[in-house]
Amino acid sequence: MKNFKLYTSTLIIATFAIFLSGCSNRNELKEKGIRSTAIVVDGQSVEREGKSTTYEIEIEFKTEKGQKVRVKESVSGSEYDKVYLNCEVPIVYLPDSPKTVDVVISGNDALFYHGIKNRSLSLEDLYNVYGASNNDSLISHLNKASFRWVSKKNEAVEYWENENRKEVVAIDEGVLTYVTYDFNYRKNFNEELEKEGYIKIEKDSTGTEIFQNDHYKIATTRKLESKDGQMGLSMYYIINVVKTDIDLSEL
Repeated sequence: MKNFKLYTSTLIIATFAIFLSGCSNRNELKEKGIRSTAIVVDGQSVEREGKSTTYEIEIEFKTEKGQKVRVKESVSGSEYDKVYLNCEVPIVYLPDSPKTVDVVISGNDALFYHGIKNRSLSLEDLYNVYGASNNDSLISHLNKASFRWVSKKNEAVEYWENENRKEVVAIDEGVLTYVTYDFNYRKNFNEELEKEGYIKIEKDSTGTEIFQNDHYKIATTRKLESKDGQMGLSMYYIINVVKTDIDLSEL
């Protein structure tokens, strides 16, 4: 019995020491770390009999001094599902010890290291994005709401995407379009519009609602989509923002 108690105490102390070490590393990374990006070059999930599944990704990046670093990082199951081979992930590393690194994938990590909350775009965010003078300014406004917005372009239009949140923003011919899969977005957003003095001027048979004030017209539309090989439907919302001199019915 004494040996068992001794073993248990030793295990608890060792576990607590590892926990403190991890906290210390994160605090040091937050204070002294360099923000950068890495490429996911490998990953694996290991399911042990009678135990939970563990997840690990291998990343590669270059330091500010040009040193190439390759390191394996343990991640959660939800974080593992968000990455794929050759994708870019944000990281924080110590300049004097670059293998001391943390992958910033989760909303909690983004909040800890960057002070960024993981949320949908508010009315004020949409105003700021609509009025942004250049790409850097636009990305900066988007990243204040959630982390990892990137600029992309296809043949038709330039757009900005947050792959983790499945959100997209595009601005074309004076029309801002925002797509989100946030289930509660429309209800909360419509309440925000009413508080800001917007008046609902139209609701058509497709469920599109149009609001207006002295400066903007805003349309909110609910859409349903089915996914190949999957049961049920996914719901998403499309928000259009334009100046009042643009006719939304022509879009």
